[in-house]
Amino acid sequence: MAMTIMNNSAAMMTLGEVNKNTTKLGKDLQKVANGQKINSAGDAASEYAISEKMRVQLRALNQDTQNVQNGSSLLRTALGGVDEIIDNLRSMKEMAINAANDTNTDADRKTIEKEFSSRRRTINDIATTTSYNGKTILDGTYALHEKERITGVHVYTEIVEADVVDLEPVILSGKQNVNIYARGTYKLADDFSGTIKVHTSDIFIDQQNPNTVLRNVTIEGPTGGNGTIRIGNLNIQNGGASVSDDRNVMKFHGSNNTLVVDGNNRFAVGAGGQESTKAVINVGGGLTVVGASNSASLYVGVTGASTWNGGAGIGSDKGERSTADITIGGGFDLHVVTQDGAGIGAGKHSGSIGNIYIANGANIKVDISNNVRSASDGAGIGSGYSNSRAGDIYIGKDVNIEILNRNQGAGVGSGGRSVSYVGNIYVDGSANIWDTHLYPSNAGQLIGAGYNSTAGTVYNPYNVDIPWTVPPIPDEETVYNSRQVTEYDKEITKYGTSLAIHSGNKQNQRIDLHISDMHSYALGTGSLLDSKGNFTDASDKERYDALSSNTKLQTEWRKTVRFASGRTVDDIDVTSRFNANVAVRVLDGALESALDEATNIGAYISRLEFTESNIVTANENTQASESGIRDADMAKAMTSYTKNNVLAQASQSMLAQANQSTSSVLSLLQ
Repeated sequence: MAMTIMNNSAAMMTLGEVNKNTTKLGKDLQKVANGQKINSAGDAASEYAISEKMRVQLRALNQDTQNVQNGSSLLRTALGGVDEIIDNLRSMKEMAINAANDTNTDADRKTIEKEFSSRRRTINDIATTTSYNGKTILDGTYALHEKERITGVHVYTEIVEADVVDLEPVILSGKQNVNIYARGTYKLADDFSGTIKVHTSDIFIDQQNPNTVLRNVTIEGPTGGNGTIRIGNLNIQNGGASVSDDRNVMKFHGSNNTLVVDGNNRFAVGAGGQESTKAVINVGGGLTVVGASNSASLYVGVTGASTWNGGAGIGSDKGERSTADITIGGGFDLHVVTQDGAGIGAGKHSGSIGNIYIANGANIKVDISNNVRSASDGAGIGSGYSNSRAGDIYIGKDVNIEILNRNQGAGVGSGGRSVSYVGNIYVDGSANIWDTHLYPSNAGQLIGAGYNSTAGTVYNPYNVDIPWTVPPIPDEETVYNSRQVTEYDKEITKYGTSLAIHSGNKQNQRIDLHISDMHSYALGTGSLLDSKGNFTDASDKERYDALSSNTKLQTEWRKTVRFASGRTVDDIDVTSRFNANVAVRVLDGALESALDEATNIGAYISRLEFTESNIVTANENTQASESGIRDADMAKAMTSYTKNNVLAQASQSMLAQANQSTSSVLSLLQ
């Protein structure tokens, strides 16, 4: 190596090392001093950015916690005000019950009224002044309101009773829907189509011209059950090219209904290539079909080439699970045409029905194959095809049952194929059940199980006595008022200003709080009677029925409820016994509303508590993640500091040595 003095390369190299070690030592000193391994983006750019985002999130979570705690404080303030209102309502009810007692004079009631009115003013004071941070919270500002939206419109002709006078039958014509509230006789014109809803009992429905086939007519009701509908000479066929035309001819509601056949009637469903999924006559909760005279008849079935029925002729729809009982009485000829659903009984595909009673003297003909399709799977009387079920079957005295074209379903029993079922079958010794024609393929039993299906025990002969009666025709004559009524399908939506408790890191992440108006004019009963005078509150109806043995008390009860309907705490007083009783009913509604609101606020508080707990957990986990990125391992940092400190001192010593290397040139001058 040459001996030079102008450039000391060894010193320059050593100086570079001194600078590196000094820089490293400075960074180690910073880590040890503040406990963080990343102090700027230069230390680790991506990790620094991630850490800073987490710090922003942590600060937001801390504020979320404060927001939720403040929201809980607001709700507890509101709950305190509602509790005070409830206490005042309790006192008002106590005073109303006192005023309803006739041991008080009118002067006493006026004295009670003074305190009663004072309590009402107190309620309004609480609703007006209860506030949090300047926000009044019980005055309805943050209440939730309901809004109705019309989704469908149905126009009905509504027929109601008026005075008792001589009467001609009511003619129903054109395409319309009809609500019938009056007993009497109704005749269908040749052009009539629509739905007739029967809301009463003892009506007679006939047809002006029985030779005209009426289409798309459904008779429903009576709405509450326990009713009688007589049919005269009806010829109705429902069904068409689309599934939307699939509908019952008659559909009963409730139980203990009676259908009286008082003429020659033909009910059919179906059209070419379409399955009818509806029972021709749906029995609702239970139906008895009887005849008014031996000349009466009823045809029930399907019609049209390649048409078949999944619903029963008389019974349940396809797939309908029902426990209703069916009774077929005597006094008329019944002809049922079926296919996959039972003629009398259950529809196919898991359809079901209760017990079936064929009363003394019944005369029934069931054509199982529809004379079109030989692959008939429903029973004549019993269950349909494919997991269909019926209860016990009882065949009474002197019954005649002719089974035509029996195939896989039993004549009386279970449907064929796919494991359908009926219970026990009881046949009176005088009953006559026979086949007219039998398809040989996989035939079910005449009485018992269908092909690949099961039935209970067949008891034949057996003593079965099922008498039947025809309900009498009411001798009252009634005149009718009719009017057009529009019924609306409504969708309820809710709207209102909310108290928003922000509880998230992003915009619009919040919990909306709604607090009802707690003024006296907002607390009351709502409507207690509908437009037809029926009770809307079940407890009112139960109490009214319980008073049936005392007509006077029952009348007073209805009058009290009628006056209380739709009233608020603002509308009541206790200046008389009647007014006091009305006040008691209104205060019951007001207390229910106030208690509902207290429950609603309590649920909000509970929700905020869970939200706060969730935020705290998120805060803890985010803090732990940020610590893993940013915090220094102090043991490792101290080790690195010690190493770099030694290296810095060593490099400085070597720099001094390198600076002395040029002094050796002076030895050449000696």
